[in-house]
Formats: sequence, structure tokens, C-alpha cells
Amino acid sequence: MERPRLETPRHLVLGREAELATLEDWFATSSGPMVIWGHGGMGKTALAREFARSKAVLFVDVSSATSFDHVIAAIGEQGEFTETERSGINSLRDA
Repeated sequence: MERPRLETPRHLVLGREAELATLEDWFATSSGPMVIWGHGGMGKTALAREFARSKAVLFVDVSSATSFDHVIAAIGEQGEFTETERSGINSLRDA
């Protein structure tokens, strides 16, 4: 199953090189899920889409989630996962 290509208008991430570098550093040294959190309208989605555009990562927009269970459900609905990956997603509920 091919994931849809993410497109981010370049003007939405101009001047965000420091944030993109932080995400790159985290991605290179960590193996867990990455969450970008902040107030609405700060450009979190644009930043995440731009970062994910060039990576083999799963981007899940959970901006409408109202609970942690909704976040986990949204991740689980995003595609086909191996049994190990699904186990990791489910273990987030118990953390």
C-alpha cells in the first residue's frame, strides 16, 4: 500500500530551519514516536508535513483528537502495520 505524497507549500516553512534541524536530530537518534505539540496556528502541521515529506515516516494529523485514545486510534487507522508495529502502537495506551 503506497502512502499519499505529502505536499507542503514552501512559504509555510520558510524560516523554520532550526525546528527542522531539531526534528532531524531527534529522528536520527531516537526510535519512538515523535509528537509536535503547541498552540493552534503555530505551523505544527506544516512543519511535520515538510519533515515527513522526505522521510519514510507515517504522518498522522491528530489535531481533532480530544483524548489520548483518539490519538492512538488515529495512528492505528493509518495503514498496514506488522504485528510488532501494532504491538508497539497498542503499548502506548498502557504507558
